[in-house]
Amino acid sequence: MLQIIPKISLLNAEKEFEKVIKGIELRGYSNKPPVSVTGGINWALEANEIDPLSVGDITNIFCPSRRDIYMRRVLKIKDEKNWGRVTGQFVESCICGFTDKYKDDTSISNVSTYEILSKKARFFMADFSRKNKKAVAKLAKFKTSPDEDENWLLRQLDYALRHELVMLRATRKLSGNNPNNDVIQHMEIKPNSKVLGISDSTPDFVIPGFSAIGDIKTGFEFKDYFRLAAAGYALAYENQKGEGNDINLGLIYYFPTRKKDISFAHLYIFVIDDVLRQEFLDRRDEALLIVKEAKANHKNITTFSDRDKHCIYCKYLSECDKSRKK
Repeated sequence: MLQIIPKISLLNAEKEFEKVIKGIELRGYSNKPPVSVTGGINWALEANEIDPLSVGDITNIFCPSRRDIYMRRVLKIKDEKNWGRVTGQFVESCICGFTDKYKDDTSISNVSTYEILSKKARFFMADFSRKNKKAVAKLAKFKTSPDEDENWLLRQLDYALRHELVMLRATRKLSGNNPNNDVIQHMEIKPNSKVLGISDSTPDFVIPGFSAIGDIKTGFEFKDYFRLAAAGYALAYENQKGEGNDINLGLIYYFPTRKKDISFAHLYIFVIDDVLRQEFLDRRDEALLIVKEAKANHKNITTFSDRDKHCIYCKYLSECDKSRKK
């Protein structure tokens, strides 16, 4: 995540997208529809008949029919560990740990060669792997296909960390060696859940100085719904902080955890405009309605999705298969 500051600075995003940003109306501090929940959903939240949902509940759209919401929030079934879930946690821990180690390191600007930067990345990976050797060993047991390879994953992390240090060095050179204190990791956000329908939220990083918020995402390929997480966090942040604390930019640090022809970490930067915000709010209302109706009538549950097309990597696959066989 050390590459975030130089890339946003280079893009000059807020000026570049100034017209779009000025047109944003769906702010989290706007306590009226469509930002606030209404009707039966509002009543159910106020009466504590349903709980607010997390940004992850709303935006991690593993199942097109949102049966995953029903499994997790109504039946209270714990999701199974699989390659995607375990490697996602592993990658996030590695990237965040690396950022914590080097974000305030001003000596990077004195490094003269790429070989030295590469050595720093290798040493960190060796130390991280040693400290997490049990987690590394367990990765193999979750493999279900040839494109899931723990050794390949570790190499990709090593390459990604090298790039992070290169970008950090560039930042130090351009900024007069000022420490990179702008990226706040795992800030806890407490919105008004009765109004917004969103529970306490913890994005992977917030950069107030750039009016930006974001998340680390992993998987086989970048999914468009990843951007919805940034929209949800932006609304929650604005709701808690109030006017004058706008979030305009979304950031997704995407790291592939399965082999592809071209595999490397990407940083996506985008405006959290009203189109994206409205899509998140629609998804929020859809998810809350599923929970409300399912709790009122357990027969009113979502349908199965196409197993071969959507379910292979889903953490609720085995549970749904049990119901399919009935």
